[in-house]
Amino acid sequence: MKHSAALSIAGAGTLWGLIGLFVNLLAAKGFAPLQITTLRVTAALLFTALIIWRTDIRQFFIRPKDWWMFFGNGVITSTPSQAAAWPSRLCCFIRRRCL
Repeated sequence: MKHSAALSIAGAGTLWGLIGLFVNLLAAKGFAPLQITTLRVTAALLFTALIIWRTDIRQFFIRPKDWWMFFGNGVITSTPSQAAAWPSRLCCFIRRRCL
């Protein structure tokens, strides 16, 4: 446990450095940048969930008194981004092509 912080930092740096290899490999296979990002985020989600499941499964559960914070964060963070994206989507719909 004494060296876990140093190992975590070294592991994070190593994984961050390996991102470039996987991005270049996937780009060469024909994946779009958004698809590569989706794969990276999904892999990170699964890896983090596995670590949490193995260490402390109680962290997966949300206490009922904290639900309002999760709901509020979802609504507050997604509403402005969706509102900002609508003009470009409307333009694509009207012109039948994206800019």
